[in-house]
Amino acid sequence: GAAALPSIAQSFVGKVTYSQTNRNTTSSSPPTLFLDCSSFVKQVYACAGLSFSGDRTANMFPGTEAVSGVPGNLQVGNLLGWMQGQSPKYPNAGHVVMYIGGGQFIEVHGGSGTNGAVSIRNINHYGSSYRHIMRTP
Repeated sequence: GAAALPSIAQSFVGKVTYSQTNRNTTSSSPPTLFLDCSSFVKQVYACAGLSFSGDRTANMFPGTEAVSGVPGNLQVGNLLGWMQGQSPKYPNAGHVVMYIGGGQFIEVHGGSGTNGAVSIRNINHYGSSYRHIMRTP
């Protein structure tokens, strides 16, 4: 369930390489799992026995609660992000992160090399870029 999301998500640290093209595939040399931000959160939710519709930010966020910046009352497992074209700082891509408690989120992002795509950051890292929140089921 939702309480397991932070530990499940953190178990991916050091095992994921960012890729939109090869998402949801693996490689044995070097051993890695290829994920992008949305396939990561979908996989973590599935491991926790939870599900939601959509598998990319473009079809994950429509119909969710709109926000402008970091919302209050965050719960473990809440998903925050934006769709392509909604962030002035990152206009060419959508993105999703998972709140893991303690003022931190976990994400998969590009530009980090082999097995280094999972990061834990302060919830304010993307600040005003957040446009949507999907509450934990």
